[in-house]
Amino acid sequence: MPNTFEEPNLRNPAAVIMWLRNSVVVGKNEDCWHHIGATGNNSGYGSVSQTVGGVQKTISAHRIMWELFNGPIPEDMFVDHICHNQAYADGTCDGGLSCLHRKCVNPNHLRLATPTENQNAKAAGPNETRGLCRNQLHDWIPENIITAKGRRWCRLCRNAAVRKNYWKYKGVKPRKRT
Repeated sequence: MPNTFEEPNLRNPAAVIMWLRNSVVVGKNEDCWHHIGATGNNSGYGSVSQTVGGVQKTISAHRIMWELFNGPIPEDMFVDHICHNQAYADGTCDGGLSCLHRKCVNPNHLRLATPTENQNAKAAGPNETRGLCRNQLHDWIPENIITAKGRRWCRLCRNAAVRKNYWKYKGVKPRKRT
């Protein structure tokens, strides 16, 4: 079953036009159209909240725009930002929560991608071309990469952070290995 945004007030053309006027800065066709409204779930992506049947639901703005211009999103697909992929590969965007491409809702800058395609689109990014993890400590090779919470992490740095937090939680200093 497709993941379809069916809230009635965004299916109402007048409500959609009002949302676009109030929340999206529309530029030229080749420019990013930035969502200037709320961002949801600390993700940096533009979002819209709706209350339907007494339940509040938050939907990403770029997913709404995809559905408005292209129809339903299949359940196993992501909406990928092409503009971000190009900027990330060029080294002009570091990604992360401050990335302005996360707020882009220009339908010409979006595409459907499988989870694998979505991850591979980042493969030519600046961290990967250096050959080291973000902390510049370990090789950025498949054996050292884990995916958690939609991001890729250096397995060795992540394990060290988990160990550090474990000992902090226990309230003791870790033993030195001899």
